[in-house]
Amino acid sequence: MRRECVQGDPLTGARRSNPPRGPLVCYSPTRASGDLRSRSPGEGEIDVIELVYQLLEQVGFTHPLHPAITHLPMGMTMGAFLFGVASLRYGSLATTARHCAVLGAIFVPPTMIAGIFDWQHYYDGDWSSLFITKFVLAFLLPILLLSAVAAGSRERADSRFPIVLYALCLFTAIGLGYIGGEIGYG
Repeated sequence: MRRECVQGDPLTGARRSNPPRGPLVCYSPTRASGDLRSRSPGEGEIDVIELVYQLLEQVGFTHPLHPAITHLPMGMTMGAFLFGVASLRYGSLATTARHCAVLGAIFVPPTMIAGIFDWQHYYDGDWSSLFITKFVLAFLLPILLLSAVAAGSRERADSRFPIVLYALCLFTAIGLGYIGGEIGYG
């Protein structure tokens, strides 16, 4: 059964009577009744994503998951770039930049999983160009981060190549944040 999509607030799920511009929020007629099989899985199967959101709602957490953890990889990516630039003057900070890149890459998969859960729960898996672009950039970010780590371990301390990769990571993170803002706030 296809859900109805209207302009609304993804944080509260409230429909807006005449929103100036806002994200698309999808509602399932069966979700309101508490049916965990709102996306028509096979007979007897439970929709795990809906189960996760219902369990979180029971403990009082009613917000999207993705925004709560997206700061970890984004902050580490920005830190990697800033420490990479600072390492041009203070060479020992190159190690700190690599550590930030490793931590950022570690936290990308959980952030992506939370994003996929939110995408399914709030947007019914809509394949608009914004979501496609977000997926491409999300898969590109850890590749760039780990490439920068590998390049930084092999290069001399005064090499600029890892910093170029950190800059590409930063631009990718900025793109992800911008698109996320467009999706969430219109």
